[in-house]
Amino acid sequence: MTTRLNRRLYRLNLKWGGTAMPDAERLQNMLDKFEIQEVVTAACYSRDSADWDTLRDSYHPDGKVTVSWHSGPVDEFIERSKKMMAARGPQDFVKHVNANQRVRLNGDRAIIEYDVILHNRRIMDGFAIDFHTWSRYFDQVEKRDDKWRIFIRSAIYEKDRMDPHNPREIPDSFYEDMNLEQYPLNIRYHCWRNAKTGQKPPEGLILARSEKEKEVREAAEKWLAGG
Repeated sequence: MTTRLNRRLYRLNLKWGGTAMPDAERLQNMLDKFEIQEVVTAACYSRDSADWDTLRDSYHPDGKVTVSWHSGPVDEFIERSKKMMAARGPQDFVKHVNANQRVRLNGDRAIIEYDVILHNRRIMDGFAIDFHTWSRYFDQVEKRDDKWRIFIRSAIYEKDRMDPHNPREIPDSFYEDMNLEQYPLNIRYHCWRNAKTGQKPPEGLILARSEKEKEVREAAEKWLAGG
């Protein structure tokens, strides 16, 4: 697709005596941004729908992922995701909703940031609980072999909440037995839910407005500049 577009733009450039080059660059940028937005959206959607081939194809072979329960190679992330999906019950649901995408390009490298709200319905100790987590995804995307894929995905966590589906059926003891102090304030309910299924926060967990977020952003800016 990109090659055909370039040929058409080249012919257009010749037709208008070279004045179309700025438009050609703009169109190429638009195409690149569209493909970047497509691949990061596919990575979220495919994990929720257990489309493992599409999820793997969304990342470069050396891709890395940092989320609330994993920080490391994408292949390990996918294998752990498969096990988590297999362990879910018939009334357990998960959906990542993303919006407000912003892409910054520099040649074959780009950074795309966007808001993500994770909606999770889980059956916890026999009770239906809805969890909602707000985060900002910070993806470093690279074009290799004429295809954009994710190189590094970093989830930056902002806040969360927990709502019982039917508050009247849950006894006070359910809340009294919750030990939240051991988890980060931003996403205590989120981490508590994960811990119930054996998923602990990684050392690389990124919280909004933390030193870790600052480090991640500074490193990504150097990478985007060609470092």
